[in-house]
Amino acid sequence: MATVIKTQTHERWKAGSFRWLGRQVLLIPEMVLLPLLFATYLLSNRALPLAIVGELLIVTFVARTTLLWAAGRVWTAGQYGRAATFTQAALRIYPWSADGVALLATVRLAQGKFEAATRLYERAIGLFPGYALFHVGLSQALAADRHWPEARQAALHAMALDDTCAAAHAQMAQIALNLNEAHNVALQWVDSGLASAPILTVQAILYTLRADAALRIEQRRMAQVAIDQVTMTLLDCPTPVQAELIYWL
Repeated sequence: MATVIKTQTHERWKAGSFRWLGRQVLLIPEMVLLPLLFATYLLSNRALPLAIVGELLIVTFVARTTLLWAAGRVWTAGQYGRAATFTQAALRIYPWSADGVALLATVRLAQGKFEAATRLYERAIGLFPGYALFHVGLSQALAADRHWPEARQAALHAMALDDTCAAAHAQMAQIALNLNEAHNVALQWVDSGLASAPILTVQAILYTLRADAALRIEQRRMAQVAIDQVTMTLLDCPTPVQAELIYWL
């Protein structure tokens, strides 16, 4: 019987290493700049100019995080245009935000702009390479554009970074089904993904993939149970995920 390929874990970043700290600084530069300003104040006693710079840092941090939060909220409601506008405004404030770039990539993927989504996910990975979900997003964008070998490689890279990433297992199952590989392999990817205690949206996707694979091998009872499990979680998923799941169902 076919078995799921187990990837070797590599490129894990140790918390506290210089590489890890450098990428954390890129995510939230204010966590370094504000203490540096305070230290400069203690050494130079130039209160007014440093206070102005500190206030500007705080304002820009609040502005960009608020914009990203708002973008996430409107994306959840299926308002892709507004989500893109908010995210682009946040990136104008700080272009090196890996989570902001990845959020814009997610929006572009939902809009059907697969090449743009691919480029953005690649940029997010360049800014923060050690995050498995960025590689999953890249795999999804490549798969949507039917670049299957590249999509598989990106999903495998995500699993190499974190073999408990349920979204990567779901992506491998979807690729296997789209390439008409042995359906038992797809089912094993689904099972291994569910064993990783996925969040609700990934769980719903995994059950949808199980239903698809079960129907292909004429296991109608298994398919019906999986569809029932998807239906129970459907209303709790964000609007874009609901749309995708309803299309699949």
